[in-house]
Amino acid sequence: MRKYFSEDDPRDFQWLEEDLESRTSCEIRLELRLDFEEGVGSIDQQARNDFYKEGVFETGHQVGILILAVLHRKEFAIWPDEGITAMIAKDKFDSIAKEVESYFK
Repeated sequence: MRKYFSEDDPRDFQWLEEDLESRTSCEIRLELRLDFEEGVGSIDQQARNDFYKEGVFETGHQVGILILAVLHRKEFAIWPDEGITAMIAKDKFDSIAKEVESYFK
């Protein structure tokens, strides 16, 4: 990861998560990976795995959001919990993710 980020970047990412969470009732987790885990074949599958592994779903009103960037594959995903998708369609998050992903290429 040092190839991609400076020593200060992890603190900046922590600050970003805390800042976003302070302005919403959401649990927001930023996950950066170099590649998919073994046996994972898609960005959605990896996002779903990380969503549950990181406990993002453990909010009172199901308002967790996982933001995932897979650096070697230059792929990006936003995986919202059911409470979020009840208000905003997952397709909207997929559209935002595709737009953000275009900046990786």
